[in-house]
Amino acid sequence: APVRVEVDAARALAGATIVVNAIPTQFVRAAWRDAARHVAAGVPLVSVTKGIEDSTLLRPSEIIAQAVPCPSGARRAVAVLSGPTIAAELARRLPATMVSAADDHALAERVQRAFSMPWLRIYTNGDGAGVEGAGAAKNVGALAAGMIDGLGLGSNAKRALLARGLAEIVRLGVAVGARPETFFG
Repeated sequence: APVRVEVDAARALAGATIVVNAIPTQFVRAAWRDAARHVAAGVPLVSVTKGIEDSTLLRPSEIIAQAVPCPSGARRAVAVLSGPTIAAELARRLPATMVSAADDHALAERVQRAFSMPWLRIYTNGDGAGVEGAGAAKNVGALAAGMIDGLGLGSNAKRALLARGLAEIVRLGVAVGARPETFFG
């Protein structure tokens, strides 16, 4: 389907069968404040947002579940779709992999089917906390790697950062309920 820009939430969300949230983490809650009522019951949201909300320390999928309740009062189905990907390369259809994570395996598979392309292989996972945690922590590691390059500290320092950083990321993930194996895939 073609992409269209729509400023009216009711029109943008009318008839949606899956809704993608790509709003920066710190703005997710506010952005859904008025739009949430236009998401029909039973329509899952897919978060491609990375990060942690400053004021609550919640992951994007947790914010969405709070901010976009189902009209029936049931918990909104939320899946996480995450890289390692670079948007510009996806747009150029260069080969990539992603993971679709949800508590409900059928939802993870639905997202996998909806977003798979010949150049994009999507795996499924049941550990949304781990997928989101790895995505957020990976960005911190990428910034640190750039600093190592900028300071001219060499490959040994970058390798140490990768090895020790991964160990710390896994410990952090386990502390918030993620599975350690998620961080290695």
